[in-house]
This record gives sequence, structure tokens and C-alpha cells, in this order.
Amino acid sequence: MFLGLFRSLPFVVLLLAVTAEPAAAYKIKDCGPLAEDGINDAAGFITRKMSRIVDSYTYLSAKQRQEIVAKWPNLTIDCADNSSTCRKGTNGFAHGGPGNQINICYLNLVDQNWGVCALVGLIMHEVGHAHGFRSTQGHNDSTPYIEKHDTMYRMKNDAKDLCIAIRPENQRLPGKTRVALGGACKNNADCQSGDCEQKQCVCNDDGDCSLIHPSRPICHKRSTNTNFCGVDDKKVGQTCSKDGQCASGACQSGRCACKSNKDCPDEGIRTCHKRTFDWSFCGSTSKAIGQSCSVNAQCASDKCKDKKCVKK
Repeated sequence: MFLGLFRSLPFVVLLLAVTAEPAAAYKIKDCGPLAEDGINDAAGFITRKMSRIVDSYTYLSAKQRQEIVAKWPNLTIDCADNSSTCRKGTNGFAHGGPGNQINICYLNLVDQNWGVCALVGLIMHEVGHAHGFRSTQGHNDSTPYIEKHDTMYRMKNDAKDLCIAIRPENQRLPGKTRVALGGACKNNADCQSGDCEQKQCVCNDDGDCSLIHPSRPICHKRSTNTNFCGVDDKKVGQTCSKDGQCASGACQSGRCACKSNKDCPDEGIRTCHKRTFDWSFCGSTSKAIGQSCSVNAQCASDKCKDKKCVKK
């Protein structure tokens, strides 16, 4: 009896080895603990269901499907959240042609409340790019047509759908949503833009603005005040129709107005004269009516006539 059991033992061990869940062979780079947990969940699913995933890719050749399986154990998944590409709202990217690395903007996914199955789809989408599969013209500005016919989008959607069918709970990716532009913050890491100034999340580049404020696509950077999203960069006193056109971020009564002395750097006229019922302007002093003047900005009334401050 014992001899028979011993002889059958290798078969039992072999059977267990075949049916056991395969070990993760991919590598994760530059990711925090929560990001690693989320990526391991998604990539682990791909590892376990790789055969079913690639079998659904009937629009790929047998050679291409085999290539995906063969390269998967050597894949590196890099959290690229510190790159400028990720700050512009990208979710993931990979360089076309032969390569074994894909880049995931994990924090962007958390900000958008992505689930694990959505990440499964994104990983397979970027795997297609890493293999250099041909994409449809207009790939980066997808339309319903492109989503339906482009190879990488089809790879993404098929993998995501399979994941949802198998694990319909599709848990949300672990991590804390970062603060949007204008929200309160303590440090740069709190903000989606990666820039916290004066305890407020501000834009760091034009990409931050175009993503969140399409009508104000330009990030105005200032050394003496907080950055803000605007349309133009007009100086105090120039005509305007909206706040975003002004370097100060304030348009009053059809003119760009100052909000503080920091908005008044020109020609020695460095004092912001604030007015409730008209535009706040920059002047050197705030002279009363009747005092001598040479320019309007010297007068509290913003009106200099015959070298004296007069009523406006």
C-alpha cells in the first residue's frame, strides 16, 4: 500500500503544479505600496487568464498572440506619475516597437475612480503598443469608430469585458483621490497638478488647465503670487471681458484690475488702489482731488487733468 502511494506521489505533485495559480512574472517599478497592490491585482488577473484573453484576440495573428504570451513574463510596469506626461491627464503610455516596458499613470486612475478591470484593459492596451501593433489613424483622439476598430482599443475592451464577466464586483483601485485645481492642500503631493502654493492647488503647466478648465487653457506662472489658469496675459488697465484674460486673474468694469501690490510691477507704479464700484488700478500714490499729478494712476479718482487730480 505504501509503495503504491509513493509511486503515485510524483503524479499528484505534477498535477498540483499544473493546476496551481501561476506566479507573477512581470515586474513593477517606482510604485508606492497602494499602487503595487492595485497593479498586482490587475496584472495577476492577466497572468491567470492570459490564455482566455489572447484567445479572444481573433483579429491578431497567431504569431502576435504567441508574442504577447512569450513577452509577458519579462514585462516591466512602471508607475510614471512623476512625469509631465502624466500631469497632462494621460492614463498610460508605451513606446511603439519592440519593448518590454509600459507606463501607468496610476494616480490619475485613482483620481478618476477606476476599477481593477479597467486597469486590466489599460495594461493590455499598452502591451499592444509595446509590441508595435499598428494603430488606427487618429488613435490619440479616439471616437466610437476608432474604439471599435483600432487594435489597441479592441485589446483593451475585450480584456476589460472578460474581467468584468469573471469578477463583476470590479473593486475600485486602492489609493486616495488627489485635490483638483483650487482645492486646499498641504504639499505638492496632495494636488492633481503636483503644485501646491499658499495652501491651494494651482496649475503647473498648460496641460493642467486644458484638462480641467478648457475655457482657460493657459497656466500663468508668477513668482510673486499663485499660478492660475487663464486665456490671455493682459496687464492691469488693459481691456478685458473675463478674469482669465488678465495676468492678475481679475477683470473689473471691462479692465484688468489689480488684486494686490504684487500685480503692479511696472514703471515704479507699485501700489494697488482697490475700488468697489470700478476697476482696481495701479498707482504710485493715492492723491486726493486737487493735488498735483502727471498721470491718471497717481490719483485716487484715476483722473488727472491739467496736472491736478479731479473727479472722474
